[in-house]
Amino acid sequence: MTAHDTRLARALADSSTEARPTPVDVFRMARRRWLKGQRLNLAELAKEAGIGRATLFRWVGSKDLLMQEILWSLYEPIFREAVEAAGGSGPAHVVEVHRRVIRNVLLAEPMQRFINQDPDYALRILTSSSTVLHERTVAIAREHLEQCVEKGEIRLPIPAHRFAEIITRINKSLMYGDQADDYAQAIDEAGTLMEILLSGGARVQEHA
Repeated sequence: MTAHDTRLARALADSSTEARPTPVDVFRMARRRWLKGQRLNLAELAKEAGIGRATLFRWVGSKDLLMQEILWSLYEPIFREAVEAAGGSGPAHVVEVHRRVIRNVLLAEPMQRFINQDPDYALRILTSSSTVLHERTVAIAREHLEQCVEKGEIRLPIPAHRFAEIITRINKSLMYGDQADDYAQAIDEAGTLMEILLSGGARVQEHA
């Protein structure tokens, strides 16, 4: 082995490595297809990746689980960007974060297309409370609430995980409910309900 004979160099020189996609490669293929407006089809995805369907299922678990990973890859950066962009502090900041999240998720072209193309499937994935996507959505909301509590900006009347669960369910019911085509109404209603919840127990800490 010479100084230039690195593992990367050998891998690049071995053309057979091109036929060995990883689970992450498959995820990226699926996400790219979805963002372009294509329906998630595991048979087509396996063919594109050059792997068997059995291998694909071992890697992704199921179509639903793969879809949730794709949706989470959209939701998480939207949430974190909202936290950074929202001004203010305390309850007003929390409300603004969730207003931004709802608006940006609902107005995202891939999300609108997903709901319009296959509404029954989309709403089942988006509204279920027993999915990995739901668990992660609650977890990131809880993380944000706990950060606000640690800063002394709010006090919560119930544990942060329960508060996060409640506001997540409220947001989802308004975002994907019967009035889902009225985005402005969904955003306003979610913000109003959150303000009521926060005014009832999550308030700015008084500093000595």
